[in-house]
Amino acid sequence: RQFGASMGSQNAALMVGGYTPTVTACTEEYNGSSWASGGNVITVRQGPGGAGTQNAGLVFGGGASPISPGYITCTEEYDGSSWAAGGALIISRCAGGSGTQGTQNAAVYFTGLDAPPYSAARATEEYNGTAWSAGNATINDVYSGYGAGTQNSALRFGGYDSPVAANTSEHYNGTSWSAGGTMITARFEISGFGES
Repeated sequence: RQFGASMGSQNAALMVGGYTPTVTACTEEYNGSSWASGGNVITVRQGPGGAGTQNAGLVFGGGASPISPGYITCTEEYDGSSWAAGGALIISRCAGGSGTQGTQNAAVYFTGLDAPPYSAARATEEYNGTAWSAGNATINDVYSGYGAGTQNSALRFGGYDSPVAANTSEHYNGTSWSAGGTMITARFEISGFGES
């Protein structure tokens, strides 16, 4: 599949949602050597953000359809076996970046593609385990980039900066964004993991 959300660690990872070529609700769990089926998300989605661990995962936003995007705001929380509804995002969007090492009680979601008229976003939102609140905007407006780190130490890199791939990166300190180093190769629809 493509355009799913990932979270966890090398020996306890989750892959959630995505496009297979239909949008899927499936969750898979990795134990360091093999994959097993987990509980399905409540709302099928592609291009969501993700954070947390295999037993305390978080997935948010995304698109309900690859053809007519129908971006969503819903957040879901995973307990290691099943998903439950969490607080809704302020802005419906798809293909944003997230601090993948964040937790169910301290997550961050940034950039992405807004619902119609489908423009790249600079918005940042922070989750406290119950609700999302607005953070400061990123410097660059991109989508289909990626992120890593935590709510107070996140990294945004790459993405699509219409009409070209982006080579920019930015650092988030929990309050504001600052410019990071330039990537050697500009690219989008990429993945990243780890601490900022």
